Amino acid sequence: MIHFMAVVHEVSEAPGTRAKRRAETTERIVQTALRVVTEEGFDALTMKRLADELGYAAGALYRYYPSKDELLLAVQRRVLEALAADLGEAERGARAAITRGRSVPAPVAALTPLLAAVRAFVTLPERRPAHWLLLARWMGDPEPLVATEVAAPVLASLLALFAQVPVLFEEAVAGGALAAGDGARRVLALQAALHGALALRKLDRFGLDALRQEPLIDELCRALFVGWGATDETFADAWRRAKKLA
Repeated sequence: MIHFMAVVHEVSEAPGTRAKRRAETTERIVQTALRVVTEEGFDALTMKRLADELGYAAGALYRYYPSKDELLLAVQRRVLEALAADLGEAERGARAAITRGRSVPAPVAALTPLLAAVRAFVTLPERRPAHWLLLARWMGDPEPLVATEVAAPVLASLLALFAQVPVLFEEAVAGGALAAGDGARRVLALQAALHGALALRKLDRFGLDALRQEPLIDELCRALFVGWGATDETFADAWRRAKKLA
């Protein structure tokens, strides 16, 4: 009887109300899954475990996510959406700071928004540790965590979340800060390099200067951007401004 009344209630709801309730439920499912995989790893996440955490019947989850792979993909999307928002906020903050500044050299003004976005990624472990942990596991595990047939249809939309980063490279080229080059390829190279450097952050605990992460990231970014055509002076000025903003 309770189940029947719940169904009647759901059917009788206005479409807008149903959509809102579904969105709220979906958010609760994704956030709970995010907590489980962050605290206990991907193997700990099963549909039954998640249903128990939420107090749902096991079959109820399949109304929202047909499989564990679909659920993991939703968690991944949520993490990437948050990171894309962070990058956008950093870029806008850099542009606003440049507008307020005085006598900023054109190449520095062109490069700073890009480096501000880089700093948003570099500081992810401190700002969103759970998100960084998941990204590190996704990128570091040689085995795909989601089946290709599930991931492929949404790959384009996931990549679109970061479409602004190649654009920032193009703007830096147009502003005279960098030499011409493939922005998308540079993004991939930069992401791979930074991910590797951030994976070494656990070495900071030993307190040895040679193992400190921040100087490593400074040197890595300087080498990449100077290699892409920035002068040492332009990179140093823009990197300093980006750090200050972060």
